[in-house]
Amino acid sequence: MATSIQRSVTTLLGPDVPGASPAHPPVDTADEQPDHAGTPGTSEGDRTPANAPAAATVTAPEGTPLAVGVRNLRRAFGANIVINDLDLDVPVGQFVALLGASGCGKSTLLRILADLDTEISGQVRVASRRAVAFQAPRLLPWKRVWRNVVLGLPGRPDKARAVAALEEVGLARRADAWPRTLSGGEAQRASLARALVRDPELMLLDEPFGALDALTRIRVQGLVEQLWQRHNPAILLVTHDVEEALLLADRVLVMKDGVIAHSADITLARPRNVSDPQFVALRAELLGWLGVGHAPSGAAGPEAAGGQPAQDVDHPVQGVERTAQTVEPDPAADTREPPPRRKILS
Repeated sequence: MATSIQRSVTTLLGPDVPGASPAHPPVDTADEQPDHAGTPGTSEGDRTPANAPAAATVTAPEGTPLAVGVRNLRRAFGANIVINDLDLDVPVGQFVALLGASGCGKSTLLRILADLDTEISGQVRVASRRAVAFQAPRLLPWKRVWRNVVLGLPGRPDKARAVAALEEVGLARRADAWPRTLSGGEAQRASLARALVRDPELMLLDEPFGALDALTRIRVQGLVEQLWQRHNPAILLVTHDVEEALLLADRVLVMKDGVIAHSADITLARPRNVSDPQFVALRAELLGWLGVGHAPSGAAGPEAAGGQPAQDVDHPVQGVERTAQTVEPDPAADTREPPPRRKILS
């Protein structure tokens, strides 16, 4: 039986921007050849179905302007239902972090919002000016850094515009470099510049710090926070790192069984301190919902499903250190000391 697909994609904050969608940039394989302006195609995500609402500011029931509005979203891969009747609102300018065990549907949701996955049912409304940054920078190795930054924008490549975006991420001096000469942190900053140059109303970040070393990760996290405060786009960050979510986000969501199981508003003053007692309490709450320890009773947020925290998880939570404070012993466990190991001679 065919699955019915109802998809509405409208402009939430203003008129459509002409040209190719940032989610589907055209690939120009000639780096040093003159660029010719043409009429770029329009991706499915930039087309509004005839029965969709007119392009206008979309608001939540309480009147809040939204960058993302999702209702009754469902995505299945064969018999495996990954997203099941999910509702989500992301207000304009809000920084939202999405946590969940591996395989819970976080990245699938982000790909749907980026218009990279359209085999869905339900209603999805997203800002037309949106940009995506993945864990891998995905720079084309045969194009200079600045050309990667403006890749997919309509018209002739504008180096001045690219350099301005690179300047914001501290990479202007590397504008003419080849991607293979960049460090991991520099490549990720170039990816952020490529998102930033589109002046997005919505930035979708899919674990963009996951491949970075610890020190570089801290620096790039700070950079993302600065860019958000400066330009005020809505941001949806997919991450496995609870501390990262609490350091950056206004609101943290926990996804489980294909729905948003828990929502926590983060009102801590910035910059945030991981040793702050409120920070520690929020971390414990979120770990409980992720199945690491136990969440406080009645901790369900406005988007909670079933009002029950996760008690176990099939996959490890990356970036989370298990401690005696967050993992309680199983009273049924065998606590006898194991026999001594035998040395095996070869």
